[in-house]
Amino acid sequence: MNETSSEPESKRIPECNSPKRIRIPAFVIYAVVILGLIVAILMLLPKMCSFQKDISTRFQESLVEVKCNQGDVLEVATYKSMADFNEEDKLDTTVLGITVPLGTTKSYLRVPVTYRFHVLLSGRWKLMTTPETITVIAPEIRPSLPPAPDISALEVHTESGWARFNKKEVENRLKAMVTPELSRRAKTLAKSEIIRDAARHSVEDSLKNFIRWLPQECTKKVFVVKFEGEISPILF
Repeated sequence: MNETSSEPESKRIPECNSPKRIRIPAFVIYAVVILGLIVAILMLLPKMCSFQKDISTRFQESLVEVKCNQGDVLEVATYKSMADFNEEDKLDTTVLGITVPLGTTKSYLRVPVTYRFHVLLSGRWKLMTTPETITVIAPEIRPSLPPAPDISALEVHTESGWARFNKKEVENRLKAMVTPELSRRAKTLAKSEIIRDAARHSVEDSLKNFIRWLPQECTKKVFVVKFEGEISPILF
């Protein structure tokens, strides 16, 4: 009787499987290579090529109006200041006899402004002479309207009340006040002493250009400049 020798199954050595190889599709390899070439070209392109920038600016205007001022305006003074405007829009309501505040919208506007003042050469000029002086009575000082606010430096700040939604309304109302209020201010400044003093020096300097046409005895006299309303009409 032949005995067949066999090893227990637990002692059998398992067969070793060879590792699996991961295959990368060809199109992926091509894509990576092409992408690398593109990146390399983009990195080298600025060094291989020269670039030229061309910037052109155009200006165009259309004539709206041109007119003379009759040659009768002599600017005599300018005045620069910062104009400040403030407005508060408060709203309350009553519920069962109890006042409930709905908030206040506050708007603040600030803008630099230049005022200009002139006298009319075509106005009524008067002369009063003494042995030592020649007094020139110039026409009244007029503001050149409207004044010139610097819109490029305009500052506007608005805070709305807690139950208010009228921010733009208050801002627009405040901006609408600028030109009328500055024009009113210009008329007031035209009568102020500070503008009169500046205008007086300006007229005196202008008259010095005409002294050479006066008789020699007049050139030795002192010029005094006054404006309409500064001397009583009885003197004339």
